[in-house]
Amino acid sequence: MDVILHKDEDAVERLFSACSNFSEGIHEYNIFQDRAWMKNWWRYKKSCQMVDPYIKEVKEGMNTIAIIPLYSYKATWGFTVIRPIGLGMADYLVPIISSKYDMREITNLVMKKLTEDRKNWNCIVWSDLPGDSIYNKVFSTQLPDGFKMIEKIKTVDSPYIMLERNMDQTKSGVNQKYVKKILFKQRKLIRQKGEYLYKKVLREIDVEPVMNTLFELHKRRWNGTKTPSKYNNQKEKEYALLTAKKLFQNELLHLSYLEINKQIIAVHFGMNDGNRFYFYIPSFDTEFGKYSIGQLLIYHLILDASKEGCQYFDFLKGEEAYKYNWGAINKHNVEYTFTNTTLRSGFFTFLFQINKSRFFHIYLRKSAERILIRADS
Repeated sequence: MDVILHKDEDAVERLFSACSNFSEGIHEYNIFQDRAWMKNWWRYKKSCQMVDPYIKEVKEGMNTIAIIPLYSYKATWGFTVIRPIGLGMADYLVPIISSKYDMREITNLVMKKLTEDRKNWNCIVWSDLPGDSIYNKVFSTQLPDGFKMIEKIKTVDSPYIMLERNMDQTKSGVNQKYVKKILFKQRKLIRQKGEYLYKKVLREIDVEPVMNTLFELHKRRWNGTKTPSKYNNQKEKEYALLTAKKLFQNELLHLSYLEINKQIIAVHFGMNDGNRFYFYIPSFDTEFGKYSIGQLLIYHLILDASKEGCQYFDFLKGEEAYKYNWGAINKHNVEYTFTNTTLRSGFFTFLFQINKSRFFHIYLRKSAERILIRADS
């Protein structure tokens, strides 16, 4: 097996397209490994930050058997940092390795090649690795010589619900007390506002208008709070819309909404890969908030996911209470920080550990207090 490093822009298009040739499947597949998703993320990232591809391709003969999608950028003091492609928009970041091959062997081989290239990077930060992933064990226990792990932390929880093929079993598997509460709000909505419809987008021509409604509802919901809507930014809107369209073309999009009197009152932009339903970006009309329409939409989504044969309803990252109200099971993501044996990487490690030091932060705070006292005197 050969490991090839790609730093050219053309590699992004070429290699991600090669993923579709993995006819036997991918180890630990998730929706964020979709080639259209990653290519769209790359275009968006390039428009926001100075980044370069740092993609590791593993080949056996003429065939691509694995892709480790990474990128690099210059951080403070000129340190070269490497991170996985998809960061910030993808909830799970794992290598893309054909299930025909041993993932441990390939991951270890790539790490050795990264060690050989250690003069060209100072730090690797791998975020959003699922805690139950085999890669988590590999990163923890199979590091080659010269490859140092300086930190491993739990970052965020990602709750999920196990689904059943039988609709009645799925209904009984969620928190019944909470479902009764939502159905009470449902009856109240119908009594006071009239019948509503749950709809799923089935035509590509309908994707854009429904997504535009999601953007508007999201802005109305979050503007004026401490966390204003990211869809005030035109680039964010363009990225989400293009991603939705590409997912639709790949038969992965699940864009649905609640409608009453021809008015959309709640929208969800999510994905379905046939095994897992991804609860990604929801929004709702705050004027209907007292009817818990956001939760009512989730109720329909859970039933829809079960009907479509999914085994998991994944709430993705975030520890919001409503996810656990549905009876979700907890799991978490982890983040690794790696360095190497070069002097510059060692200097990075030194600064990293100082920054993490509790005594260092106490010293900084006391220094700031002394400066402020002098300024006031």
